[in-house]
Amino acid sequence: MKRVKENVSKMLCPGNHDPMAMVVAKLNTRLRGWANYFDYGRPYKAYKLVDYHVLQRVQSFLRRRHKMRSNGRSRFNS
Repeated sequence: MKRVKENVSKMLCPGNHDPMAMVVAKLNTRLRGWANYFDYGRPYKAYKLVDYHVLQRVQSFLRRRHKMRSNGRSRFNS
């Protein structure tokens, strides 16, 4: 879980100026691969923790990209 969180944070870093469609495609590919690899057993708790981390990072990424002062939760809520 630590490695997937680090990878998500690197993909959504402040210096990333790639088009949003490319960022989303890369992020989805990474998360789908991680989820398929760790799909054995009962991964609900791990999925929930990673999902929350991804939500926070995406909101922060979008807030920076749109130059918003708020935390982005009201506008970029899932």
